[in-house]
Amino acid sequence: MKRDPHSLDRSHSGWVTIRRVSGFTGGANERDVPPNCKLALYSWRPKKPVAADLPAGFTLAMRCLMPDRGSRRFVPDIPVEDFLLRASLGGHAILRAK
Repeated sequence: MKRDPHSLDRSHSGWVTIRRVSGFTGGANERDVPPNCKLALYSWRPKKPVAADLPAGFTLAMRCLMPDRGSRRFVPDIPVEDFLLRASLGGHAILRAK
């Protein structure tokens, strides 16, 4: 398979770490979360060329809600307005590092 020369290699921009949150049962304190839902936290950290245009310690995180086998729902880990700002800053830094 031929690689698209315009695609961004994941290793170029950063790393994603996935941390499962144990003891989360969902439903009780979360809006629109089914009971017995599993939770994982996906965090993106930029590599050096990208991080040069971002504040120190920059990360972008999303919660992954897994209500049943095979389905996943991603939601920002911070308020939506803050997430959109951080995501646009991260995207701009990725484009500048290309």
